[in-house]
Amino acid sequence: MLYWKILNEIVSGLGQKEICINMSHLKGKLFKSVLSPIILLSHWLDGDGSLLAGTDNGLFVYDESVSALHLLHDSRNPQSLSNNIIWNIFTDKEKNVWIGTDYGISLAPYNKYSLFISISQLTGTGNGNHFYALYEDSRENFWFGGTNGFIRFNETNGNYRNTLWYRMGDSRYTLPHNRIRQVYEDKEHLLWIASDGGVNRYDYASKQFIRYNITDNTGINNSNWAYHIFEDNNGKLWIATCLGGIFIVDKQALLQTKSGNFIAEYNFSTQNGLSGMFINQIVPDQEGKSYLKLKTRLKELTGRSNGMGYDKRKAGLHLFMRGWIEYFQLADMQSYLKRIDERLCRRICMCIWKCWKKVKTKFVNLQKCGISKFYSWQHANTRLGYWCIAGSWILTKAITNDKLKQAGYPTLIGYYSKLHRR
Repeated sequence: MLYWKILNEIVSGLGQKEICINMSHLKGKLFKSVLSPIILLSHWLDGDGSLLAGTDNGLFVYDESVSALHLLHDSRNPQSLSNNIIWNIFTDKEKNVWIGTDYGISLAPYNKYSLFISISQLTGTGNGNHFYALYEDSRENFWFGGTNGFIRFNETNGNYRNTLWYRMGDSRYTLPHNRIRQVYEDKEHLLWIASDGGVNRYDYASKQFIRYNITDNTGINNSNWAYHIFEDNNGKLWIATCLGGIFIVDKQALLQTKSGNFIAEYNFSTQNGLSGMFINQIVPDQEGKSYLKLKTRLKELTGRSNGMGYDKRKAGLHLFMRGWIEYFQLADMQSYLKRIDERLCRRICMCIWKCWKKVKTKFVNLQKCGISKFYSWQHANTRLGYWCIAGSWILTKAITNDKLKQAGYPTLIGYYSKLHRR
């Protein structure tokens, strides 16, 4: 859809990561009133499929059929936004839009007007909260989490009841930490939260949260600062963390643990492929597989200007592919890996072509690769760009997949085939 294409233009990351955006290049397609950079804090689709973008400068609504809307707080209008800083947007089952701001919650019912709800209406206290996570579970409970704990309540015809406020130090409803990063309901309708107090599961019977202390097999990396949770099609929980990398956990085994301490099946870190240890979010593809931005990482490793030599590039590719394939060895993804390998080989050819640099070097090496003197000289003097020449017939013939394999370059399908033969 068009709005997702536009969103991809302006967003380089996902979730609640702060991203500076200069939208002037959109030429009035979206957010016409924006003349200066803003920060995108959240995004969602409403009940009609319109794109909602929460920023530090109000709410933007984009629909393909109508002009873009820019909604702001107006002190003269009680039905305007409660605040212009919008941390989270959520659409419930009845298509009502809940908006978490710096100053309470705005509720936009499906009939298109906005209603401000103060936190005191939910909790009966004067304490505040900056909301980062909004969710409605399968039992029709609303969960609002932010910097000051986690609020649970029910709503019926505008009446808010059964409110519980989970916070650190509370004698009845306690939490290991007040900052909530994400609320997640898995395929078995178990409710989980990612927080600065790690991974927690909600027990509806006792109305308490159960904390899990998840580490790698060395005990060095842990999930104490959890940012995102996702369950894949194999019943594994993927946990994105700050400073701990990504943990892959067997959910059933985790549920059976009694001590709360648990060693993850696998931990992705900078030692086996991640470019950094701060992971904000994990997003599955359309088939439900979580590829962890595979293409992006391969692009980094095969960048022609990343300063890597032949040996360092090969070592980096081997390390990343081995770690990535080991987890997905049970998945049927041969066709996908073959497509990625085709592009990967072209990128390696691009790097090799750049390393040859001089016309004389290109001329000599092309002949060594079996190209005639005439065509070697012709293409050694080409003005085509690196990527273009890497996909040309001359380099495809000169640097074949077999030659790359003999030179020590790995392929995804090669690792995948090895694991399936075991």
